[in-house]
Amino acid sequence: MWGMNGNDGAGSDSRGIIGDGKPIADDKAAGDQVAARSVRRPTRVVFPEDTVVTHLAASSSMAVAVDKNGQLWTWGGGGGGGAGLGVGDRGPQGGNSSTPLLLKQGRAQEGGPLGSLPRFVAATTNTATNFAIDQTSDLWGWGMVGPRLGLGGPNQWNPQPYPVRLTRCGNAHYAGLDELLKAGRRLTSVQASLNSIHVLADDGSLWGWGDAAMGEVGDGHVVNYLQVTPKDGKNLVRCAWDWGGTKSIVQDATRIMTRVRSFSTSAFSFHVMAVREDGTIYAWGRNANGVLGNHLTPYDRDGPALQPFAPIGEAYTPNIHDTAFPILVKPF
Repeated sequence: MWGMNGNDGAGSDSRGIIGDGKPIADDKAAGDQVAARSVRRPTRVVFPEDTVVTHLAASSSMAVAVDKNGQLWTWGGGGGGGAGLGVGDRGPQGGNSSTPLLLKQGRAQEGGPLGSLPRFVAATTNTATNFAIDQTSDLWGWGMVGPRLGLGGPNQWNPQPYPVRLTRCGNAHYAGLDELLKAGRRLTSVQASLNSIHVLADDGSLWGWGDAAMGEVGDGHVVNYLQVTPKDGKNLVRCAWDWGGTKSIVQDATRIMTRVRSFSTSAFSFHVMAVREDGTIYAWGRNANGVLGNHLTPYDRDGPALQPFAPIGEAYTPNIHDTAFPILVKPF
């Protein structure tokens, strides 16, 4: 691994994510020590001898891996006193680890007793939550923000310092996935964006949940960010900063699409893209830089009246950047 390996002062605490086992520069480092926060060449992660990694995912602050024996490993900045790492209430000192930590214990349900973990086949992480699929196709989760896991109310913190099994344990938020698994289907992939989580099943159905403030879940939920005010015969459009504390939590795993072959997102993005069985591409979420490829462009903030998006009088309308449903990506 390579890249930033310290605290950039903007809340991106990635200390230890390189996994090379070397001392991590602290927040007060200066001079040559600051340079130590970044690793500019690929550096081997310090795993125990004979460990063979079969699956890897990383966010801006931590990484998670699955080895050939189905064991889970985490390292980097776990946050929340280490809750994000999944190894206990406090985790390593400072909540960071510069070497991979083996996850050994988990819970069959929220609040249940600790037990040994099953074998896993895939995992994902973002800055606050982590998910993994075990060999029986059950979904597990842990991390700092319980509601993203479907655990606790939408406004609660409810950190989960150990992996918790989320499917086939009576959690109503995963009822749709439970029915799918009961019918003999399997979960094949799980990926997390910064705010949302998506799971693909072997029947081609794609499921999502999490924070849909910018439409990234894809189920139609989105927050209105545009403030439109008439001025001098025009509509003055101001786009509120849509990357902040506003939330639109979707806790229930919801079917977003069918006939999906694969999908992709990343741990610090606000959009998702999916490839259907016929090879067409769909995208949804935040489109501020045109990443969705749907030909939509930002509002002209000082342009002429924008009907019907900007009705006369002050109003709040959905940000044209954001797409709350999967839309077809078309070539020009």
